[in-house]
Amino acid sequence: RAVDGFVAARDLIETLALGPAQTVVGAVGVATAKAAKAQGWPAALVPEKSSAATLATLLGMTLPRGARVLVPGGDRARPELPEGLQSMGLSVAPVQVYRHEDVSLPPLEERPDAVVCASPSAAQAFFEINPTLADVAFVAIGPTTEGALRELGAQTVERAGAPTPVAIVHAVR
Repeated sequence: RAVDGFVAARDLIETLALGPAQTVVGAVGVATAKAAKAQGWPAALVPEKSSAATLATLLGMTLPRGARVLVPGGDRARPELPEGLQSMGLSVAPVQVYRHEDVSLPPLEERPDAVVCASPSAAQAFFEINPTLADVAFVAIGPTTEGALRELGAQTVERAGAPTPVAIVHAVR
């Protein structure tokens, strides 16, 4: 979503005179890097471990101290990346390029065997609608979502080995 929202913000890109050739692009993970490349913004920096902390460290080791880093994200963006970048001596400019919409779904009528959550906000929305299902098996797409599920009270959480459909299916099995 952040890649699509950033590319759609043409006024911002033009105002800041940004372009793929003169901009160092970083991505938290492979999926984001692929999305950026597909939009014409190939990521030069992608950490081996997909996390905001590792991306912040990688950018901090690559960019000069005080460099301005634009961080496109949503209205519920987590603070780990901006905080990590600031701790590395970089100047952070968060830019909201999309926002979440609340979903009005009824509680589940049947108890699921497993629930897959692809983001902390999805986990939170699930528990808001189904607060009594903390004992269901959950699958998290990554470590951040795993942490959110545990904070929300999920009793059994399996983390996918990678944020890919195949890895998620493997984790569900």
